[in-house]
Amino acid sequence: MVSDELPGILAHWHRPPRSHGQGIRTKAARKALNDWALETICETLDDELSILKPTMSLSQQDLSEEVLLAISWKEMIPEVKSKAPMLWKLFRYTLYTARQEQRNQLKDPDAVQFNDILFWCF
Repeated sequence: MVSDELPGILAHWHRPPRSHGQGIRTKAARKALNDWALETICETLDDELSILKPTMSLSQQDLSEEVLLAISWKEMIPEVKSKAPMLWKLFRYTLYTARQEQRNQLKDPDAVQFNDILFWCF
């Protein structure tokens, strides 16, 4: 399981090379690997969200305009990144493209990204 060759083997199982001179690609284990990957990601995200629950929830008696306005989203970014790295990576991937990353080298997308995440989640 620690083999350097394992990622290459899994890649070939997921998308096997075509036979020489043939245009037909075999199905191989593509569906099984996709199903397994989705299940694994969902389990990981569930675990990370349960870890974040105390950070992201307020009791009804603590819920007031002052408390909500006092929340510092920028201060929460390091905590979310450390406690839910897969969730953060997923949101970052969906909200900030590789092209934007190359073009916007001076901007820090995390603050904007976190606000976008909160907008879509709540």
